[in-house]
Amino acid sequence: MSISIGPFVAGEVPEGLEYTFLDSDGVAIDLTGFTATFHLKIGEAEADDLLATVSDPTEGTVTHTWLEGELTAGALRAEFFVENGTNRYASELLTGIVRPPV
Repeated sequence: MSISIGPFVAGEVPEGLEYTFLDSDGVAIDLTGFTATFHLKIGEAEADDLLATVSDPTEGTVTHTWLEGELTAGALRAEFFVENGTNRYASELLTGIVRPPV
């Protein structure tokens, strides 16, 4: 199962991407004391670990703020990771397309 994001155009810098970690009952996981990373792979390029923040720990929310140059053309696959030294959780798979500009 995956979540579709976008569509995107190569070279753009869209609004930040936000994700909420939920447990099996659909309740937000408290991310107090956790750090976050954003794992991004586009096309055949190697995957990058990019900056992410735990933007609302008690609501289980993390955010990646897009930077110039991160979105290149190709099929996008990404996921957030959060960890606190004991536990490590991965988000659902995020998928999308980054098309070349006209």
